Amino acid sequence: MGDSFERLAESGRIEPALARRLRGAVGLRNIAVHAYNRID
Repeated sequence: MGDSFERLAESGRIEPALARRLRGAVGLRNIAVHAYNRID
């Protein structure tokens, strides 16, 4: 999913800075969903 934001940035549809922030949000979501038992 995070790669899709990079592709949008490469095509000029969103700013690269926004793509980086959204990709980070995807990473946080993945941790929250898949490793919720390890979050303190």
